[in-house]
Amino acid sequence: MEDNPEEKNQLKESAGIPAEEGGPSFELIVSGDEMEACLVIKGRVEMSAEEVRDRINQALAGKKIAFGIDETVMDQCLAELSSEGVKKYVIARGIQPKPGKDAAILFKLGDEKKIGKLDEYANMDFRERGNIPYVKADDLLAIKSPMVKGEGGSTVTGKAIPAPPVCDAALKAGKNVRIVGGERAEAKVSGAVYIDSQQRIDVSPVFRIDGDVNYATGNINFDGLVQVSGAVLSGFHVRAGGLMARLIERDTRIEVTGDLTVTDGIIGSEVNVAGAMKCGYIRGSRVMAEGDVMVDVEILDSYVSSLGTVVVTRPNGRIVNSTVISKKGVEAYNLGSPSSPRSVIIIGLDYQSDAHIQALNEEIFRYEESLHKLEEKFKEIAAVKKYVEDEVEVIKKKLPSSLDTRQKYRLHTQYKDLCSRQKELHKNYHHLLDAIVTFKGKIEELEAEKRRLMAEQVRVDSGVYLKVRGIAFEGNIVRGKITFMEFHENKKVIRAHETIIYRDREDGGQDKDVRIELEPM
Repeated sequence: MEDNPEEKNQLKESAGIPAEEGGPSFELIVSGDEMEACLVIKGRVEMSAEEVRDRINQALAGKKIAFGIDETVMDQCLAELSSEGVKKYVIARGIQPKPGKDAAILFKLGDEKKIGKLDEYANMDFRERGNIPYVKADDLLAIKSPMVKGEGGSTVTGKAIPAPPVCDAALKAGKNVRIVGGERAEAKVSGAVYIDSQQRIDVSPVFRIDGDVNYATGNINFDGLVQVSGAVLSGFHVRAGGLMARLIERDTRIEVTGDLTVTDGIIGSEVNVAGAMKCGYIRGSRVMAEGDVMVDVEILDSYVSSLGTVVVTRPNGRIVNSTVISKKGVEAYNLGSPSSPRSVIIIGLDYQSDAHIQALNEEIFRYEESLHKLEEKFKEIAAVKKYVEDEVEVIKKKLPSSLDTRQKYRLHTQYKDLCSRQKELHKNYHHLLDAIVTFKGKIEELEAEKRRLMAEQVRVDSGVYLKVRGIAFEGNIVRGKITFMEFHENKKVIRAHETIIYRDREDGGQDKDVRIELEPM
């Protein structure tokens, strides 16, 4: 900004200071953006402070400076009039506008995907990339942080400066999402959360992977249904509410709380399914399923357990060199082959039964330990209760015969204390007694369930079959709960089941024999 000589002289004249060269002078400089007014004083000023103040105020008025004048700086300037040299004072400052705040959408979905996770040896496992965002119905997905308007400012000459504009934002609901009051996004259903490039939120009951489960996806940990168009590659882990995939490769671990469907097959993996299972084949794997297991082609070199039925459905489907345990029966076209090692088929057995009995034993032991402690405490309380009751009776007998007022007062105080203690002991006594009765009842319930499971383990169910629609080859074994049978020759189109044979004795009694019986289909 160029200086105006006339304005400078006007200020010098108004301050009553000669303008001749070398004398003291005043100069009022306004910045180009009019946000500051700077007073420059050169030399020593001999005028009084009040006179200089008046002259400065006149100069400010002449420049139309009426906002942001700093009286503290003015006082400092007047206090330093007698000092030599060039002195500069920012005597007025404009008010900068205060920026507002844009509205923002804050997502409430937990951590984002990670690169990996360090194992116990400080090695990075790149398969562990965190959980997939899973929400339940009515869960909060996002909130809107409202926009805040800014405050305008002013130049030293009073020109208004508008605040910077702020931007609003809106919550965008996609499928299965509702907006509440324009400020909250909530899930209508349980499932996976998807957010597109426009920040639109969708919730899908199904988590879809277009391709394989690999290092790009990491291990999958999702409470809903997972659909994988490709394979679960070697070494990865899937834990899901349900799973559909094309293939499960070697050294994978699958845990599904619902159903599992694999269009091709399972190779060299460990699979636990709480529901039913369908697949093309099972090879070199360990499979545990609580529902039915339906296999299209074969079960080969594997261990398969099911609380339902196990069926190899294809007309030439087979079970080869495998152990298959099924509570409700097994069916295949061929059992074994002319040259394969034997297979063992176990029918009617609940593979979880032993674990359930063990868990019951552990729970019974914990209750018995607690019961023992309660009974010991009960004995202590009962003994103290008996002692206090006896003391109360003794004092009751002494009170009428006591003539000494002091002695009577002391006995009466003891009597009140003992009665109060007796009441508390009575309460604890019956509380412990109720707890003991409850614990004994719980132990009896657990023992009854244990006896039921143990009886079930040896109860022969003649309605559970191994069905072979083609050939059961020599050397394979079928077992029931109690006995077993080995095929000593090839058998065609048969069914086998464990049954009880009763034989009458000469003395009128009966002998019971449990065996595996073969029947033509």
